[in-house]
Amino acid sequence: MIFVTLEVGSFIIYHASVEQATEVTSREVYLGRAQTSGMTGSDIENFFCNQTSIIPDCAANTTVELRVIDDFSSFPSDSAQCRDSDVTVNPVITYENGDESDIVFMRVCVRIPVLSSLGSNLMGLSRSETGKYSVITKTAFVNRKFN
Repeated sequence: MIFVTLEVGSFIIYHASVEQATEVTSREVYLGRAQTSGMTGSDIENFFCNQTSIIPDCAANTTVELRVIDDFSSFPSDSAQCRDSDVTVNPVITYENGDESDIVFMRVCVRIPVLSSLGSNLMGLSRSETGKYSVITKTAFVNRKFN
């Protein structure tokens, strides 16, 4: 029971940290700072990882996807592509931070370690082939006028 409590608690902390880092990172894009400073997809992922210090090997276990979409009802229907430090093949990620007034969909996937299988079974979470949870956050926003 103690392990389950610790695992559920750690998952909640990881998820809150990923949500907060997603919010701060999306702000860099919709305010135009990412575009005007020439940030690449790798730069955005590094920026994201700098916002959260609790994710083990964050850069190797995080993907940040940005896509320009037509409207708020046209979210991508495909699954999140997740990077895993235990797998040598990295997924191909879309990175389009958009122009002024573009609607941008942002999806972040972070792989985190599992303490025990008891908590994941009780929470109904699936694990990756390497035994990690995938914490996925999504947001959409309209880019503001870049100054």
